[in-house]
Amino acid sequence: MSSFVVSQNHIHTIATAAYQMGLVEGKDLDAFGRMLWSECVDSIAYRYGLTARNQELKAYRKAIKEYAFENKPAASVPVLKMALQCFDYQSCEHPGWVLSAARFACEAIDCRLGPVDEDELRYERVGWGID
Repeated sequence: MSSFVVSQNHIHTIATAAYQMGLVEGKDLDAFGRMLWSECVDSIAYRYGLTARNQELKAYRKAIKEYAFENKPAASVPVLKMALQCFDYQSCEHPGWVLSAARFACEAIDCRLGPVDEDELRYERVGWGID
């Protein structure tokens, strides 16, 4: 499976869950979303050796600066768990991930979701990324 930058909707879904769980206040959701998305972009840039001159990387950095949170309908627990796993997979490639606020935030969301039957977390059932 190749690495990719998760979509804005993917970030909105995770941010919505964090807000609904009381982990992030409404006034902080834009910054929270930017932090998450930036972590993923940093990972892809590191994995593929993208430099500041790379046009695709420049476009992602611009999109991150312009990010504005959009509240999404609550995702089911299996969909949200898979979205968190996908985000982790896409964002873990760079050295800063281990101690990042994004990682700790996603782990906090995941812990609050509780356990899910492994059969419910199959790709063919819930997908991987959120478009």
